[in-house]
Amino acid sequence: MYNQFEQRWCVDLHMGILEDYIVSTLLDPRWKNWDFDGSHIFDCDTLTRERALSFLRTAWTDFKPSLAAADSARVSSVASEKRSSGESSFMRRKKKQTSTSAPTPVLKDQLDSYLSLPQEANVEEFDVMLWWNAKAKDLPDVYRMARQFIGCPATTGGVERTFSAAGRMHDDLRKSTEEDTLEHMLRVRIDDCS
Repeated sequence: MYNQFEQRWCVDLHMGILEDYIVSTLLDPRWKNWDFDGSHIFDCDTLTRERALSFLRTAWTDFKPSLAAADSARVSSVASEKRSSGESSFMRRKKKQTSTSAPTPVLKDQLDSYLSLPQEANVEEFDVMLWWNAKAKDLPDVYRMARQFIGCPATTGGVERTFSAAGRMHDDLRKSTEEDTLEHMLRVRIDDCS
């Protein structure tokens, strides 16, 4: 059994998926200070805390361009408001030169702020998303990243079960079933199972 477990998590698992699991682990406030040295699953790849944090920082760096694009859209809307206020183009350029604020340090500070928060207790009734909802105002960009990583299902089992149920419902005897009818039947089936 252990050999099958080790094969699944250490040999067969694609490194990108493993990195996503590690980032999700670090974005859970109960496990963000977890020491990966000698961990059960990761001992096959000598994963250290430093390496895990590098995965988190890489994900953060990859996540930042989409945030920077949202910031630039917000800045351009503010600039168009200023244009309509009758400000001269010279003054706009002058303000732009003096007020070039790079979003990168602010974003990095948010990640560092999250990592410097105390680790939460690992209790059964702890809800990670409620915790992040409470921190959304202080760490809005890290909150969006956490929502993306933590909200990702760990397996595709639910989707596979849905497709299997759809295949069984659309068999040889029901080939003429309308799409809407099939969708309604599938929803009823899923609701009954949950």
